[in-house]
Parts: sequence; structure tokens; C-alpha cells
Amino acid sequence: MVDTNLLAERVRAELTGRKLIWNIIWYGTHFFLFGYGWYSQQTNDRLAALNGLRYSVWTSRGAGLVLAFDGALILVPMLRNILKLVRPRLMWLFPADENIWFHRQVAYQMVFWTMVHCTAHYVNFINVERTQVRKETAWEIHYAQAGGFTGHV
Repeated sequence: MVDTNLLAERVRAELTGRKLIWNIIWYGTHFFLFGYGWYSQQTNDRLAALNGLRYSVWTSRGAGLVLAFDGALILVPMLRNILKLVRPRLMWLFPADENIWFHRQVAYQMVFWTMVHCTAHYVNFINVERTQVRKETAWEIHYAQAGGFTGHV
């Protein structure tokens, strides 16, 4: 059983002052990057055939862009020498003193966006077979090609 007072206390602590601003910026950046990835895929004329698959391709591109961003950030909080240099200058931008907490926040985002990205790719495989953009079955894409096979590993 969850203690509601403890939960309410925790929510109040996380959504006040500096942490509230941090969460708005953090999640806002992720949603902005997702939207930008979606839009850039959708409006790219060179990828017109791929864009025929519509939402699944746009979703996988947006989530992939967010994953690239998080992949660049995941190790930053663990680099102690870099933190020593960055802390005085950028303390207003991110919680440098809470480096393990920040590392976990990046990891949680990576888990979520990986699920979105992979799910969109599985839908892509099915849509490729359905629309015959390439004359292959979803099974062949999944297991007979390097991109599909390595996605399972």
C-alpha cells in the first residue's frame, strides 16, 4: 500500500521552484526535439517514398533524434573532471551537484524513447510489407537483413 502523504510530499518537493523549472525545460526540450525530428522527416522531399509509410516513420525519426540527444548527455554527469570545470559556469542551467540524479533522468528518458523508437520501427516493418515499398516481407526485414536483425539484439 502506498502512503499518500509520502507521495504528496514527494510530488510537492519535485514540483516546486528550481525543480519545476528544470522539469519544464527538460521535458520541453525532449518534446521539441521529437517534434522537430517528426517535422523534418515529414517535409523532406528526398524521402518521399519512405514518407508514404506516414506516422510510423515520422515517429521513429523523432524518437531517434531524442535518443541521439540523450546519448550525448548520458555520460556527461559522470565525467568528474568536466563537472569541475562546468559547475561554476553552468550551475544555473542544470543540477551539476546532483550528477547521479541527472544521469538517472537521462536514462529514464532513454528507456521511454527507445520503446517509442523500437515500436515505430516494428510498425514500419509491417507497413513496408503492407504497402510494398520494398518487395520484402516483414519477416525478411526483421531477420534476414543487418538493420532488422541488429535491432533485436
